[in-house]
Amino acid sequence: MQTSNGPPGFAPLVLGFGMVAAVTVFVQVSNFAVTAVVARKVGPENYGAYAFALTVARYIALPAGIGVALLAMRDIARAPDQLRRIVGEALAIQIVVLVVCVGVLFLVAPIVSIDDETRTLLPIVALTAVAVTLNLEWWLQAKQRFGAVALSRLGPQIVFVVLVLVLISPGFEGTVTFAWVTLVSAGLAALLIATVAVRNFGRPILTLRPGTLWRRYRRGLTIGVSFLMIEVFYSIDLVILGYLGGSADVGQYYAAYRIPIALTTLAGLWVTVFFTQAATLYVENRERLRNQVERFVQLAVTVAVPLGGILSLAAGDLMPALFGSAFEAASAPFALLIWSAALVLVNVNLAPILLAAGEDRRYAIGVSIAAAINVILNFLLIPPLGTSGAAAATIAAEVVVLVYSARMVSRLIGALRVPRGHVLKILAASLGSAGVYLAGSSVAGLWVGLVVAAGTYAVTAFMVGLVTPQEIGALRSQIQQRR
Repeated sequence: MQTSNGPPGFAPLVLGFGMVAAVTVFVQVSNFAVTAVVARKVGPENYGAYAFALTVARYIALPAGIGVALLAMRDIARAPDQLRRIVGEALAIQIVVLVVCVGVLFLVAPIVSIDDETRTLLPIVALTAVAVTLNLEWWLQAKQRFGAVALSRLGPQIVFVVLVLVLISPGFEGTVTFAWVTLVSAGLAALLIATVAVRNFGRPILTLRPGTLWRRYRRGLTIGVSFLMIEVFYSIDLVILGYLGGSADVGQYYAAYRIPIALTTLAGLWVTVFFTQAATLYVENRERLRNQVERFVQLAVTVAVPLGGILSLAAGDLMPALFGSAFEAASAPFALLIWSAALVLVNVNLAPILLAAGEDRRYAIGVSIAAAINVILNFLLIPPLGTSGAAAATIAAEVVVLVYSARMVSRLIGALRVPRGHVLKILAASLGSAGVYLAGSSVAGLWVGLVVAAGTYAVTAFMVGLVTPQEIGALRSQIQQRR
């Protein structure tokens, strides 16, 4: 139960995460359904052109994005009385940097485009990247107003789904329409969040003093470089595939990435919930922080292993079932990429601790090493293996970050303990559920096999003690007290 003088405990964090996660799951599921419809209508090549343009635009907007926002969140956690000044400085930096970055993009668009389709789409998705960057969700998250964040996402998402289903047509014309609808949805979401934030906390105190803005931007530069490197090893494969293979390969790979990206987004949401808590506990109670990290890592492993095992087995049937027979080639990279997502589910409980502890440089070193390895492996593996080579490079980069983060976090808060018996139980339960999937899918089909396998694992996990009735009862009691 939360006290008036300390950070929230485990149960309030889970409750806050649950509020935002419920809406995020809806957003991700509806996004997935919408993009599956769009992919079927426009085809792999046009779908790939949109994915390539979106990736390039995100690179351009990144200097104004997460580094600035994450530093502001940490500053708000440590100096809540300076909220409006911190937000105003961060927002001013984002606006100035975005003006410069978008100008550069419009100048280089003819050079970086791989075909006429991507050249047409780049200006639209660039404006979408601006709207996403200027979304002030991080402001509400820094104040742990998760309910407001959740509710502010629903309206724009419903508008997005309705417009796509009504307006999208086949071919490249439908791809352009999809880009415009995405821009409208992103702009509406940013406007709604800004309205909620200002009504709750007042207008930000904007400043255009160069010295003040430069000092804040320079402080966030290490974090910004870190997230640039993260963007590199999550999306450089799309760029390299575009130049070495073309839009069709990008489209297949982008389709294979949809489920892993949805899982990664949900995992990233947990970072925003846990980050402020971790920043506070690192200063006040590192032992409590270590205990929480251990619990979260064990839970993540419990979910990640069966997720990767079952879905990689289902890849050959799952991709054509979701995106159509034209996307059958997405099956092989998906079977690999789902393991990358499984690694992310674990790593989101480790890597952000470095940032919460102020170890920005160490974090930047780790992700930079991983990004460099990813780039090298992409150039080595894509020519002989195509999309599967790109997926293998992504897994290698994620393993490097996970190992590095685990070692650094252990140095900061003490060695993390994950009982060997716990891991063995997870492996045994996962193997059993994989066997159930193979048997069930061969008899009753893909979807029945997935449902039965997931249910089998859940029951087995409960029976072997991966989740105990005492833990469930204690958590329910704490949540009721919190309410």
